[in-house]
Amino acid sequence: MVIFRPARADGPPEVFLEAGHDDDKQLPVARSADVVWVDRKNSGEALVQAVSSSAFEAGDHFGWVACDNRTTRAVAKIFRDDFKIPRKSIKAQAYWVA
Repeated sequence: MVIFRPARADGPPEVFLEAGHDDDKQLPVARSADVVWVDRKNSGEALVQAVSSSAFEAGDHFGWVACDNRTTRAVAKIFRDDFKIPRKSIKAQAYWVA
């Protein structure tokens, strides 16, 4: 799961959810967020690509990522390098080893 939102929290978050199975996309998700479902491919590479392709200058945003260790590191780097989110405004937590 990857979420980024304006630091002031006055705008909707952008949410990327990874689906390992088609049924995953049926999980209830709050519709106040912009949700992008990404099919899990190549050990998270599709999610990394989706986040990277949506990059914009977001220095005033907060980024949160919780995936496998490799994907988490890659997305956190994209937040820093491409989105320009300061390290102190990123929470990255790997939950398993891919």
